[in-house]
Amino acid sequence: MMNLNLNTALLVALPLLLLEGFFTGSEIALLSSDKLRLKTLARKGSRGAEKAFQLSKNPEKIFATTLFITSLSIAGISAIMTLFCLIEFNRASDFFAILFTSPIIIVFGELIPKIFYRKYADQLAPWVAWPIHWTYFFFYPITRFLSSYSAGLSRAISPLGDLLIGKRRTTRDELRSLLSVEKKETEITLSEKKMIKRILDFKDTEAKHALIPLVNVEAIEVSSTAHEALLRFKKHRHSRMPVYENRIDNIIGVLEYSDLLTAHDLEQNIRNYITHAYYVAETQALHDLLLEMHKEDNEMVIVVDEYGGAIGIIALEDIVEEIVGEITDEYDTQTLLFKELSPKSWVILAKMEIQKINEKMHLNIPEGNYETLGGFLLQQFGRIPEVGDELFFETPLGLLKFTIKKASERQIETVQIERSTD
Repeated sequence: MMNLNLNTALLVALPLLLLEGFFTGSEIALLSSDKLRLKTLARKGSRGAEKAFQLSKNPEKIFATTLFITSLSIAGISAIMTLFCLIEFNRASDFFAILFTSPIIIVFGELIPKIFYRKYADQLAPWVAWPIHWTYFFFYPITRFLSSYSAGLSRAISPLGDLLIGKRRTTRDELRSLLSVEKKETEITLSEKKMIKRILDFKDTEAKHALIPLVNVEAIEVSSTAHEALLRFKKHRHSRMPVYENRIDNIIGVLEYSDLLTAHDLEQNIRNYITHAYYVAETQALHDLLLEMHKEDNEMVIVVDEYGGAIGIIALEDIVEEIVGEITDEYDTQTLLFKELSPKSWVILAKMEIQKINEKMHLNIPEGNYETLGGFLLQQFGRIPEVGDELFFETPLGLLKFTIKKASERQIETVQIERSTD
């Protein structure tokens, strides 16, 4: 009987074990890597990333190659260790071979490579792509058969899988994860990221988060004449206005500027020109509201609270802006929300949203039960501040000084923010 000692057996089995681990891990790396990052690196000239991206789109090639090589490796390890045990232990060769090799193959040939290659998938995928590619074509007749068989089997069982567990759809959490990718690793621009985020948030956004507060609404009393209404439209440059009776929160209809252009008697009361007001609850989802407004061909709705009082209005463009950002109608004028006085000082309208302030000035003002700078300051002061009032607020990025530059009895209008130079 031939002489096969332990050193010789290990000398043959160890390379096979390393080969199995490499191909097992390569499969995980190619399938787990960030495809967007690979595509970006490929466009920057990385041939490894380009090949990895191509392979990831054709997983049957990966499966065929790795399955063939790992099967050969396991068979080789089992054969050499069985032969060794046959020489050393004679009758119990199969038992000792399985007892000795199975834990080693599972741990060092499968478990550890999968964990390691999955953890560093993005870094390793470009490096392992070409060896997988070359191996596939080196054993082409066999790997081609396995690849075709795998693809055919996948097509055959796909309908059954869809029937049993349903088709897989990309989740909103996965899309949000995509948005968190650093700009240098993705081709998605900042404006595109913002739009995608608005789309993802749109379904969960309620009417109260998109309305124009009643205090900022230009409305007209129902007893006004057509002439007075035309002057109001000309002054405020709106295309439509809500109409109220007695109290501003008692909105009874909507007046269109275009309807007044047909008025023959300008001293006539506007009641004959107003259209019915459409009321919605403040908790109604914008997604549903958009469908209703489109169905009813309604350009403006009145948002009411739980007591039935009007708290604001929403125009169709306000809902669209929740997706595409700021737009203007035919009478809008551009409003400057802030002015930079120096790299560390700004004058800002109190109605500017905290999120936008943080994006543009990087002030790190905390978000809370408010949306605007005015809401934040009202919470901090605990009252409506007066012109000249100051507030110092500590943030992780430094001390901020807020100075009220303009305010009325009802609201804050303009604020100066200064960042400490310390």
